[in-house]
Amino acid sequence: MAAKDIKKIVNILAYAGIAKPTAKLGQALGPLGLNMAQVCKELNEMTNHIRTETPIKAKLYARFDKTYTIELQSPPTSWMIRRAAGIVKGSPAPGHEDVGVISVKSIYEIAKLKQEMDKEFQKISLQSICTQIVGTCKSMGVRIVEERTKPNSRRILVRKIGQK
Repeated sequence: MAAKDIKKIVNILAYAGIAKPTAKLGQALGPLGLNMAQVCKELNEMTNHIRTETPIKAKLYARFDKTYTIELQSPPTSWMIRRAAGIVKGSPAPGHEDVGVISVKSIYEIAKLKQEMDKEFQKISLQSICTQIVGTCKSMGVRIVEERTKPNSRRILVRKIGQK
């Protein structure tokens, strides 16, 4: 895909398997002459192996001849941290008030998932990705521990049960 062929790159954030035509998506795709329903249908087909409550980032590369390609990315890091820590939102005063706890193992799982799903992260070492995730945890007010004290810690389930 040559850079000259691309008219515009559109960043999309939608729930896996249930992407719908929205006003925001229409404003982005309308000037490019792309069919919103077709884009949503293709996005849903690409994400049908992922659980429906999972927000997925995608990049749409629109070309001058009104064709496009969609590149899926991993869910937002903050969403995965909130899911692993079992919290609804981050701290209003990070660094002063902790709202949740996450284990080092969960950070490693998030890093592996990001490296697997994102082309941009495939060239970056797991250690660097973990460092980025630790920084996000700190900015959200989530404390990092060696092991979770709760026996039934939440797992970050992005794929549907039975999918590899």
